[in-house]
Amino acid sequence: MGAKDPAMFDCPECGVTAPAASIPYDALGYAVCPVCAHSTTPRTPAGPVESRRSTRAD
Repeated sequence: MGAKDPAMFDCPECGVTAPAASIPYDALGYAVCPVCAHSTTPRTPAGPVESRRSTRAD
């Protein structure tokens, strides 16, 4: 049985590629790039802030 390739981390900010086992994680469990410190948090939907606010009348 052959060895498998390790999981890799690819930073979308600086383009560094590193083995996932060597990547630090923040307190919430998101990967942090060891070169540029970019955190891979989930993206929020694009669009105006007003569309996400409550339209409840006071």
